[in-house]
Amino acid sequence: MGILFPVVLATCLISWFSINRPHLLEKLLLSPYLVNTENQFYRVITHGFVHADFTHLFFNMFVLWEFGSRVQHDWLNEPSLSSSCPQRVVNELVRRMTIDMRSEEAEERSAVSSEITFRKNENNEELSSIQSLLIMPKPGRDCSGVSGTDLEDIFALSLLETYDIVDRSITDAILDEHKLNMNGLFKDSDFIEAGQLAGAEAILTLQPVCLNGTNIIKVKMISVNSSLLLWSLIAKNPERTPEVDEIMVEVSSKL
Repeated sequence: MGILFPVVLATCLISWFSINRPHLLEKLLLSPYLVNTENQFYRVITHGFVHADFTHLFFNMFVLWEFGSRVQHDWLNEPSLSSSCPQRVVNELVRRMTIDMRSEEAEERSAVSSEITFRKNENNEELSSIQSLLIMPKPGRDCSGVSGTDLEDIFALSLLETYDIVDRSITDAILDEHKLNMNGLFKDSDFIEAGQLAGAEAILTLQPVCLNGTNIIKVKMISVNSSLLLWSLIAKNPERTPEVDEIMVEVSSKL
């Protein structure tokens, strides 16, 4: 007979008694708040035995019987399943009970503001005349594994209202035709040459790096015509990859 029949029988009896007894149902339902503050850990188990009404109970028991009988058969005939299943149940309970804690930790990490340093070439008036821009990611990844290519489209969307963004697919074709390799070691002059071939007035280079456990993004805007550095920015965050939005807010406030 196994464990399935006793489980179904116990569920039916407990649900039948609790459906018409709201005070009993309330004591058996899962309440993370009461589990945490009143140590009512029994609710983690008892909430699985109660149902809202008899229709809810019928369909749940039907599905449990249909699939549970097959699982029970495989479990009893496969010792490896018998030993691993309890551990999986425990792991799932721990995961569910700590999900709020992990969510709060994630929110705290995301709330850490990035340190942004912006520098602009005050002696150059060329910046105001720039209309077309080529975005070029440099090799490198930050501590979270984010590369410049991962950020390229996000920066492009953020800058579309200000500049005409050169289609990177066109640039790749030009680079291939002129045998310019952008995957190895290179200088800013290599990017400037790519910008000239693409017909852009300026290039924007993106380079994420990881330094002493800190996520860093380096951004430069360089004039294609004069080869001058128009502005540069370094964003640092020890907890996460600096957000493109916070970078662009800083750029907009300084230009």
